[in-house]
Amino acid sequence: MKINLRVQGFPTVPFNSPFNSKTLMDELDLMNRNPTIESYTYGFTNTLLSSIFKPEGGYIIVTQSKETEGEPDFIIKRYGRVIAIVESKALKGKYS
Repeated sequence: MKINLRVQGFPTVPFNSPFNSKTLMDELDLMNRNPTIESYTYGFTNTLLSSIFKPEGGYIIVTQSKETEGEPDFIIKRYGRVIAIVESKALKGKYS
């Protein structure tokens, strides 16, 4: 899937999106073919988060962390500080 960004009055500019990756799209397909099993969401979610929140910007993605209350599927940290908690659920899973 190629995504383009259109701005009125400007030529079309390619938009570098993680969804341009065949690997990510294959993982999305696998997740969609297994809508009741949460573990199939982790590869897609981890890849997506890691491609948006890069170490060069001070980010790190931590899986199944005990750094916060409970044990979320993912936490996003920036410069060592938790900035977001991400739960990744199957579309038709037990905890959806």
